Amino acid sequence: MLTIFLAEELERTAKDSKDILFIQYFCDNKDEKRNSAVAIIRGMIFQLLQLRPKLIDHILPSFKIQNKSLFTASSFETLWRIFETMLRDPVVGIVYCILDGLDGCDEASLVVLLKKFKALFSTGLNVDKEVNDDIHRFIGDKINELSIHRQYPEPLRVHVEKVFQDRAQGTFLWIGIAAQELKKYKATEVEKALDLLPAGLDELILLWVVMAIRPLTLSELSVAIDVKPVIGFSRDEVIRDQVSYCGYFLTIKEDEGEVGLIHQSAKDYLLRKTRDSNDVLESFRIKEYAGNLEIARICFDYLQNGALKNEKVYHEDTAHLKAFPFLSYAVLHWHEHARSLACSEDIFDLSLPFYQKMSRIRESWLKTYWAMKRLGDLPKSFTLLRLASCFGILPLAENIFLKKGFINKIKRFFYVNQKDSNGMTALMWAAKGGHEAVVQLLLESGADIKAKDRFKGTALIKAAQYKHEAVVRLLLENNADTEAEDRYERTVLIEAAKRGHKVIMQMLLKNRANIEAKHRYGGIVLIKVT
Repeated sequence: MLTIFLAEELERTAKDSKDILFIQYFCDNKDEKRNSAVAIIRGMIFQLLQLRPKLIDHILPSFKIQNKSLFTASSFETLWRIFETMLRDPVVGIVYCILDGLDGCDEASLVVLLKKFKALFSTGLNVDKEVNDDIHRFIGDKINELSIHRQYPEPLRVHVEKVFQDRAQGTFLWIGIAAQELKKYKATEVEKALDLLPAGLDELILLWVVMAIRPLTLSELSVAIDVKPVIGFSRDEVIRDQVSYCGYFLTIKEDEGEVGLIHQSAKDYLLRKTRDSNDVLESFRIKEYAGNLEIARICFDYLQNGALKNEKVYHEDTAHLKAFPFLSYAVLHWHEHARSLACSEDIFDLSLPFYQKMSRIRESWLKTYWAMKRLGDLPKSFTLLRLASCFGILPLAENIFLKKGFINKIKRFFYVNQKDSNGMTALMWAAKGGHEAVVQLLLESGADIKAKDRFKGTALIKAAQYKHEAVVRLLLENNADTEAEDRYERTVLIEAAKRGHKVIMQMLLKNRANIEAKHRYGGIVLIKVT
């Protein structure tokens, strides 16, 4: 009744003035075609055109490019920009608008529209109470689920509910993500976990875009933050709208479908080390440790419980890659996020299936990684310690040694120096990868610095070949043999010279490497070191 009264009054007001327009839209929860964000914008644009036909000029440029697709769900952002431009046209004047039945609008569309209107009007729409009531009920449901699942005591329940209310920022999706994340923790761990949760969906998106090793596609990002498709919108369309909420920080490269930062300065600002005294600005500061932990966990869970759960190798299976669009990123980069974490994090719990001695999931990940990187055949006997050494995951290596204990030094020596099918030890893998901290740990744990692989290469030769100066320096400090020869009778100095690594050559010469050494084919060091 109130809506009808307002509509009649506003319609009379508009008729009495040439400078006032009145438009209205009624959502219908029984008609899916009328309860989406795109349907609402289309309806309002149509009414504006009826009242001011000249506004057609704002549509024609986009229509010439997109034709009928301009009015589909994927074009919401374009339609909204057209709607905004129409409202600002001088021929329009004042516009009164009634949107009724928003409770019948689908959840994602409701969030989209409210954020758009809040940005459009400096005074904002008077819908806060309605939205807050819905969010409060949604939070209550999620807290009930968590309390049953993890048996929260009442004080903890109240605390979690308050945190959800403070951080949700009017976003149903974030609440769902946060609740899902908290299910992984025991009740005693929840308070710490809450500190690691991003403050809102905007921050969650920014965290991924800033911290990702490479630019993510819309599909990858939607999986990373667990976006679900809704009626009338695909998953990619939902994430596209969510990205738009992040304002001028982000841009979408339409050709590749990648989400990126508008400028390097934006990344520098978001990753600033100094805490901001302004709480609003501080909410836009990304903590690197928490960011790496969040991403490493999601990637790890995706591999262990999703994409590789059936224990098969996938790297060229188009259908599987489409079903698991986040597979490539998770396979290739989870370990890069895990490197900087503490060994106490639950992702390094050695009781997890991924870390078991005969884990097929781990083997599947390794084979998929090897295939994606085109590294040939995965060496046999690739133990967990070799994995940690190869990929530079120091906290995992630390946990392995903590679990093993190794009261017997002889057993420790043999474990650390086990070789794979290519004769490579953990130290050689760490040196080859340039993982200085892991090399240090292995040396402290009894790694044989003189060990050779089946090609007679040493850890020092590996480090020099791949130009890892810090590792070469560390190995030399631990008395690595500079005169050891590989199967072609090449010393580490010859290897460095062959590749033009002058800094490494200088280090080797300072450690009395033989500059006159020759290999099997008579080659000598000819490069001048200045």
